[in-house]
Order: sequence, then structure tokens, then C-alpha cells
Amino acid sequence: MRPISKEVLLILLERFRNYSRTGYKEDVAAFMPQIQALINFPSPRIIIGVVGDTGSGKSSLINALLEEEQLVSTSGMKACTAVVTEIQYNFESEGYRAEIRFLGRQCWKGELEYLFTELEGGEDDVKLDDEAMSVWEKVKAVYPGIKQISELRQHSVNQLIDDLTVGCLFDQVIPINASTAPEFNAKITEYLASRAHTEAAETRLQYWPLIEAVSIYIHSPLLLSGVVLVDLPGTRDSNAGRSTIADRYLRKCTHFLVVAGIKRAVDNATARDICSGIFDNRMAMDGMLEKVAFVCTQTDDINKSEIYRELPRWDTRDSDEARLGTLKTQLTNAVETRKSLKQQISVAESCYIKTDKRLTKWEERQSQVEDEGLEFPLYFSGNSAERKKRKREDAPHTTPTKRSKEDNTITLGPPESDDENEEEEEDADCDCDDEEDDSVARVAKNGEDLDKIIKDLKAEKKALSKAKSFKAKEAKLENTRITALKAEIAALETSINNRCILARNEFSKAAIRRQYASSIKAADDESFANADPDSDLEVIKMRRDYGAVERSFPVFCVSSRAYQRFKGRLGEEKDDKFKDEESTEIPALQRHLL
Repeated sequence: MRPISKEVLLILLERFRNYSRTGYKEDVAAFMPQIQALINFPSPRIIIGVVGDTGSGKSSLINALLEEEQLVSTSGMKACTAVVTEIQYNFESEGYRAEIRFLGRQCWKGELEYLFTELEGGEDDVKLDDEAMSVWEKVKAVYPGIKQISELRQHSVNQLIDDLTVGCLFDQVIPINASTAPEFNAKITEYLASRAHTEAAETRLQYWPLIEAVSIYIHSPLLLSGVVLVDLPGTRDSNAGRSTIADRYLRKCTHFLVVAGIKRAVDNATARDICSGIFDNRMAMDGMLEKVAFVCTQTDDINKSEIYRELPRWDTRDSDEARLGTLKTQLTNAVETRKSLKQQISVAESCYIKTDKRLTKWEERQSQVEDEGLEFPLYFSGNSAERKKRKREDAPHTTPTKRSKEDNTITLGPPESDDENEEEEEDADCDCDDEEDDSVARVAKNGEDLDKIIKDLKAEKKALSKAKSFKAKEAKLENTRITALKAEIAALETSINNRCILARNEFSKAAIRRQYASSIKAADDESFANADPDSDLEVIKMRRDYGAVERSFPVFCVSSRAYQRFKGRLGEEKDDKFKDEESTEIPALQRHLL
């Protein structure tokens, strides 16, 4: 029975249970056992083993396939590289749940014995190989009181095994339940995360080295179709017990995803090395050829210069780059033009303000002439040096007019020193002081001169206002142009990046398919080397079309991070290297798995 049908039956059963508390109790009672029997009927499962090296992006890939932001943590999860993680649909409850299964006593004992064997006859500073070092890291995590090899030598394997804190965990199954993904991740991290280099690592036992397998149950459209994802560690573990566990799950898998970062996958030997480490020659004989897919991850990690150097040139590459260069030059020029316009607007604004102040002061003097009998000549200059010169050379500084209430005199001449200082400070920031005006029109010898000065200043003020408005419109147009150029550059860069990604994807797919077919042929040649020419094996060899094997081998080049961004996850903007979700190839892989 397909799991999707089981989901419908579960909903139906819940409805019938609700009706059983009503007047329809007897009517629905006859159907409930039958529905339950159908639910309990075993369903065939599609068990997909996900294999690949540490750092290949397996965890990120699984999260993207399941439409989860971080169901499986992508860093700091030591156990995820050493234990089997099985993920399937949750039919029993809402939310998220998991079961953490711990190793048996004998399996952990085997790891300790391996390490002690490696330490025999050596010094305390002995250099361990990678496998022994891995076990040593586990020992330090499980027994926080042991930090040095010399301290380990003070214990025997049996003493370590009999430690009560450790012994109570053997063969245990710990359930985890949560209503949200963040809550679930926090709970499961308590068991799976490594706390190396933290205070907790100094005093607390870390669980991850003692975990055999983790089963996770979630609500995911991909899993509802019957798919079970199994994240498999390497099968060539130094410990026979762990290797047997991984091998047992490997044999249960009906399909496989072989995962490698694309930078490594472009190496022709990658497909052969990874596949040969997982499958033996019986794969070809067991009908598994059509049930393996290769996934190249991290396709968003690109270097244009490397791709240009290593991959064939595509038709529009040179024209695209030339166009991009032209657009960037136009953008640079537009930014400089906008900067210049802003400076011109600033100068025009400053000149406008100063001209307005001068006009106001001359109009004040005109009022003084009319209302107070102020006599000519009148002075006003924006140039401090000119003012000082006129003080020395022009009209007298005091001319009797009508008497004031106090001394019957009024002081005439250039503006007071406060005005002079103010104008001098203003002129330092503005180059709009007109030398011709200063020398000709800034002395009003009579009423006509005064009228002309005021008229000229009004005209100057109007011209500055128009200039300022014109420059502001130009700046606005330049802003619009800059925005359009940036958008065009971004679109073209996205197109170029996407073309680079596609070119590398096509190259990688062809290389991997070619190497895969070559590996199958090599396996066939080895199997049939001594076979009877009349045997079925020889017939199979004769009939196998390695060209068809190469063409049909499914290879996906994906970017989990870009896909998650398109889905609004990870708290980041959409990736500028991809046009849409489909170009990340995650949707295509999801459809393939279904």
C-alpha cells in the first residue's frame, strides 16, 4: 500500500473515532477494525542510501530535498559522519520525532580494543593513523577525565566498558518529540553534537561516539510517496561492529544517491572511486545499474576565470563579457556625472542663499533711503578685499544727514564689520561672487544704481533657481539611469554566472557518465574473464550496451543553498547565480526520487 493511501486511511480512522461518540457508534464500529488492518498492512518502501565523503554537502542536500531549513545540522554534528541516519514519513503523530539507538556493549568494546592494539609497545607521544586517531577522539569525548594517552594507559578495556555512566547507555533507544523543526533540532543536537573545546567537554560525557543509528520521522511531501532517506557513513570503518551496521543498512537500500562536491566530481576518477568504495561487482548482476544516481553539489561555488580557462567557449561568452564591460563603464561614468551634478546643485544652492541675503540687504538699504533719508553712496560687496579698498578710496565714511535723537549724525559707508565677516565666511564656500558686479555695481551712487543692483540680484536669484532646478532634474534622470544600469548589469551577471554553472554542469555530467559506464565495463570484464562463452553471463555481456548505460545514468548538479534561498529560507537573499528554483536542479532530483 502506498503511504499516501495510508495517510488517507489515518484521516478516515480519526473521523470514524469522532463519530463513535455519537449516535452512529454501531454503524462505524464495523468499519474501524478493517481500516486499522489496512493501515497495518506492510507497505513496500523505497530506501534510498545517500553516500558521500564528509564535506560533500550531504546534509545540506537532504535538508533541501525534505524542504527543511535545518532538519539535519550541517556542522558540528560529529555523529552524522559516523552513524546511520534514517529519515522517513511520520504517520504516528504531528510534528517531528526521532529515535536514537545506542551501540551494543561489544561494538564499543571492539573500538577500544582496536585503539589499545594500536598503542601497544609505543610511547605516550605515539603518532596514530587516521582510524586510530578517530577512535581516540571518541574516547576523549566519552570519558572526559581522560585527556592524554598516558592517562588512557592507566585503564583497561574492561574498566572503560564497565564505567556505569557509559554502560547504562548500551542498546538503549531514546525517543525525541517536538512540534517545530528548531525545537527538534535543539533536542537532537544534544545527543549528536560535538562539544570539543568547550567547558562542557571538560566534564560531561558526549553521546555521539556511542550512537549506532538515528531514525527521524517528519512530514515531508517527498517521504509521503514511500521514500526513506538513509544517510550512510563510510563502509570501511576500522571497527568491525560499525562496519557491519553500515553494511547491513547498505544491503537494505533499494536505490542510491552518490554525492560529491562538483569541484571534486569534475575529476574523472571521482565516480569510479566513490562507487567502487560502496558497491561490489554484484551490483551489475543484481539489477542495481538503473537504481543509482550521482549528485554533484555546491554548483553555486564558481570561479569564472577557472571555468573560462578549463571549459569550452560558448557562443555568446565574448559578446556577453564585452557588453558587461561596456555597462560597467557606463555605470562608472553615470556615477561620476551624478556626483558632479550633486556638486553643481550644492554650489547653486549656496549661491542662491548668498544672493538672496545680498538682495535682502540691498532692499533694506533701499527702505532706509526712502524712510530714513539715508544718503548715497551706498556700499555692499561680497569681496572683503574690495570692501577694504573702497573704505580707503571711496566716499567719506561719515556724512551728516538729519540729526538723530542723540548726536544729530549718522554713520554712512560700507556695512558693519559683522556683515563683512559673515560675507567673507560665506564666500569661502561659494564661487558665485561676480567680480564684475563687485567692481561696477556694488556701489550705489544714486537711486538708479540702487534700482539696477536690486534688479540684477533678482535676475541672478531667478537664474540660480532655474539652474538648480535644471540640475536637479538632470540628477534625477541620472539616478534613473544608474538604477537601470545596475539592474541590467545584475541580470547579465546572473545570466553569465548561470551559463558558467550550466557549462560546468554539462561537462561534469558527461565526464561522470563516461566514467560510470567505463567502471561498469571494467566490472563486467573482471566478472566474465573466466566465464564459459555459452553461459548466461557471456550473453549478458554481449547484450549490454555501454553507450546506453552512459546516456541513461542520472546525474544531477545541484545547489542546495540557492534552492533554500529561493524558498525564503536561510535568512538570505535569492542567489544571483540562478534564474529560478528549477535551475538549481533540486526540483528535478525530487521528481526523480518520486
